[in-house]
Amino acid sequence: MRVLTSTVLSLWMLALPSPARAADDRPHGLVDALVRAWNAHDVKAIGDLFTEDADFINSDGQWSKGRPWIRAQLERWHGGRFKGTTLVETNTTLRMAHPDVAVLHLEWELPGEVDAAGKPLPTRHAIMQIVAVPKVGGWKILSAQDTRVPPPE
Repeated sequence: MRVLTSTVLSLWMLALPSPARAADDRPHGLVDALVRAWNAHDVKAIGDLFTEDADFINSDGQWSKGRPWIRAQLERWHGGRFKGTTLVETNTTLRMAHPDVAVLHLEWELPGEVDAAGKPLPTRHAIMQIVAVPKVGGWKILSAQDTRVPPPE
């Protein structure tokens, strides 16, 4: 009976989601999810991609600490200047610093941004450095920083 109970328990534990298991459990899946959520302007979904204690520094140098603050900033931005934007991934590189630490560099462009008066702005270009870790439900952003770059020539 003990062997059977142990076997059933072991099989049950194998069926539980592991920290790195998700619908798309590749670190690149995190970038795909970010692009989809941004383009749907789904602030909750974007926020869910961050760990609870994540840090995010935007391309203007504003430092948001923790998922609630990151989500609040996203709400503000997507209600204004980013409301009509489309995030376009132009290139992503991945380096596994450790089996459970991924460093991604997401090159992106963002057409559709407007200023405070509603006037269209030039397409924004940037590179986002992402440090991601596996959690239940997939990879999550532990830290990210955007840096604006000139448009490609």
